Amino acid sequence: MLLYQRRDFGALLEDTLNFFRKYGANYFKTFFILNGGVLLLLLLVIVLGFFDLFKHIFSGVGGDSSTFFVDDFAQNSTMYILVGVMGFVLILLLSLVMYAFPVLYMKRMGETGGEPVSATEMWQEIKKVIPHFFKFFFVLLVLMIPLFAILIAVSAMLALLLIGLVLILALVPLFVNFINLSWYDYLHRRGGLMQSFSFAANAVRTNFWKYSASFWVVYLILQVVTSIFTFVPMIIMTFSGFLVPNTESTGFQDSWLIFMAVIYIVSILVSFVLTNVLYINAGLMYYDSREDLHRGVVLEEIDNLGSNA
Repeated sequence: MLLYQRRDFGALLEDTLNFFRKYGANYFKTFFILNGGVLLLLLLVIVLGFFDLFKHIFSGVGGDSSTFFVDDFAQNSTMYILVGVMGFVLILLLSLVMYAFPVLYMKRMGETGGEPVSATEMWQEIKKVIPHFFKFFFVLLVLMIPLFAILIAVSAMLALLLIGLVLILALVPLFVNFINLSWYDYLHRRGGLMQSFSFAANAVRTNFWKYSASFWVVYLILQVVTSIFTFVPMIIMTFSGFLVPNTESTGFQDSWLIFMAVIYIVSILVSFVLTNVLYINAGLMYYDSREDLHRGVVLEEIDNLGSNA
């Protein structure tokens, strides 16, 4: 599969699927070797650390919830602080692998011509970009996200005039694609951050309709799939007061909590897996916009034809 080439809207969608058909087995195997343990540990910390809170929420018993939460935190403040710190560290590590892996995997595939990538190779690559990760998302948090929040707030206020809805539909893919292309460019060139921001801004501007449409189609497909796993627990939780009898049976309440925990763990795992589709689609946008790489591939193919003639 040739990464460095121009793609129209249909090719962006088709090659996103083709990528997983061809490389999906190796991609997800490597992904879960690096990320699976951290994700499961995070879920375990959350479930065990907040077991009593979840039990109170899902059982629908126990009196005033606000009083329960305050009293429970006062009695177990040390444990909750420890769980919070552990959760923060694990989320940070999970985010690093989650955001860096698709970019570095595609970069590696482009360099090796599609050869399988091992978890050891990917971990060595990820360790090299740790400073880039913190620098990129710190600047993003300080500069870009507040600006985007202001624009979305203004658009939301204008939603009643219809133009606000149109602005939101335009701004969301614009901002997401800008972040993704900046991140891809920053890890590929390893140059200045402002240079990557400038490249991404020009790319999303000149390919606005193609990239926005590709984002929304992929995003909506993923939402339909994940909704199968997320709407079910939401519906069950909504009607839990009717479904769960007012009983003193601790065993029944614990079984109910375990059932809900399993559903949410599965939904989170599915969401993490499917998010990779969005990142790979963004990677194809990046390679579509790197015309300098296209020229390099063409010259290499010409050289190969000449040497084989």
